Amino acid sequence: VKARAISIWLQADVETLAARVGRRDTRPLLREGDPAVILERLLETRQPAYAEADIHIDASADTHQATAEAILAALQARETDA
Repeated sequence: VKARAISIWLQADVETLAARVGRRDTRPLLREGDPAVILERLLETRQPAYAEADIHIDASADTHQATAEAILAALQARETDA
């Protein structure tokens, strides 16, 4: 991804993630137990790769609109710095 694009990590705490994914049953990995426990394990395993993202956005408490605005602001700041 780094060679061809700007990567963005939308970070959120496990409780927020569990609440969000609990709204629908579309996550096969989360069907085999407590979603919070599974998410914690997945995050622990994947966090080193996620941390390599070019941009990190805290998406825990904000609305979709606020998260989108934070992404746009980070992209604009990155463009300005370049």
